[in-house]
Amino acid sequence: MNTLTLLSFLAVAALCLCRADDSAPSNSAKESPSVEAFISKRDSAELVKRHRRDYNRLSGAAVPTKDPFEPYREVCELSPQCDELADQIGFHEAYRRFYGPL
Repeated sequence: MNTLTLLSFLAVAALCLCRADDSAPSNSAKESPSVEAFISKRDSAELVKRHRRDYNRLSGAAVPTKDPFEPYREVCELSPQCDELADQIGFHEAYRRFYGPL
């Protein structure tokens, strides 16, 4: 088993070394096209904005919005009676009964 593993490893290493020699970059500018290592700030900002926009659109999840009643819900959840009543008749009615109109 060890011999088979060693032979497999050596074969993969030999293939990698052969491929590295074939794909070595040449010093001649005529043979290889010019590739820039950096992009402009404008292009990078556009890429990031596009990625964010596409992610929100493609994820299928709704963009979270701020709930104006969230502070009221937290107040009602802290009171056991209001919380129980909210489970039975709804948050708005339970809050109105305990604390007055919203």
